[in-house]
Amino acid sequence: MINAIGYKICLFPNKMQEKLLYKFSNISRGLYNMLLAEAKRAFYEENISTTFNYIYSYYKVIKSREETRWINEMPVSCSIQVCKDLVNAYNRVFNSDFGFPKFKKKGKCKLSFYQRGDRLHFKENNYVKITGIGFIKCQKDYYPDFGYCNPRVSFDGKYWYLSFSICGEFSDYFESYNTGIGLDLGIKSFCTVSDGTYFKNYNEDSVLIKLNSRLKSLQRVISKKYKINKCGSEFVKTKNICKLERRVKLLQRRIHNIKLNYIHNYSISLVRTKPEFIAVEDLDISGMKEASNNLSKSIQKLMWYEFIRQLEYKCAFYGIKFVKVDRYFPSSQICSCCGKRMEMPLSERTYNCDSCGLVLDRDLNAAINIRNEGMRMLSVV
Repeated sequence: MINAIGYKICLFPNKMQEKLLYKFSNISRGLYNMLLAEAKRAFYEENISTTFNYIYSYYKVIKSREETRWINEMPVSCSIQVCKDLVNAYNRVFNSDFGFPKFKKKGKCKLSFYQRGDRLHFKENNYVKITGIGFIKCQKDYYPDFGYCNPRVSFDGKYWYLSFSICGEFSDYFESYNTGIGLDLGIKSFCTVSDGTYFKNYNEDSVLIKLNSRLKSLQRVISKKYKINKCGSEFVKTKNICKLERRVKLLQRRIHNIKLNYIHNYSISLVRTKPEFIAVEDLDISGMKEASNNLSKSIQKLMWYEFIRQLEYKCAFYGIKFVKVDRYFPSSQICSCCGKRMEMPLSERTYNCDSCGLVLDRDLNAAINIRNEGMRMLSVV
């Protein structure tokens, strides 16, 4: 059972509405940077902690100044939410592994702004009312007309989207379940299932290989153009460079969407096999990405964190138990038949047990061990 379900719908604004969407996004970005600069100054110079009351009082001061009157062109609710977002970003630094809040650079950050949930209204199932803009044509479908949580308008480089969630209790339990499964995430194959199923590494897809090679060539052209147009120690951005950078953003968007489509297909196909539980390793993904070895670059191209996140909420929706096995559990070194442990370097892809004579693929053996460990953890609980 999950407590909220999310929607993300495409918007089709006209030219005037699109200008306002850009305007609100840029004002939100500029206000965030101003508040972040003040928060840093107050912390380092006056030792004042970043609280909502302090940030909001500073916002009321700057919105009355003549040089920053442009903040008032955006709805007040969006500005207040920017203050809350900054405070939440500061709290995440101390409560989790998130880094220190950074300034949002124009052209580099994602364009987005907040929309009041109680002012969000759908008309004729294909028009939505955005505060300060009016009714915008949207993707036609039926959407509930109440209880919206945290609506946001965002831009992905090509289309505008409205995302929101609806709180409640949502579930779709199966009538019967099969035996549990274990998953071993890897590079040669993206995921190996304990029942013998293999999911290929989507980076080996011919379409993605062509798109990545095209992306590299475009980035080389942009780098050369920057060097040609360099004036002293400064780089000059010409209109041709801006056009090429837009092509790069659209290519990156397409590559990301293809990868995301693979991840959704992999996760939902596993859940629809109706397992009693799904066990995965609690991997230190951020540490593996930053490791100074030959595998770190390959790991950076994979979306393991997103895959595990999707599996977790889909299991909760369908009533499947989700187990995370300890990251130090030696799944690749234990024989899945007799339980003997032996050293297994990464170069060996087949597990040969000296005790019972088991000959099995390394990843499949690890997936079976993860399933057995997940079963043990559930029985203890």
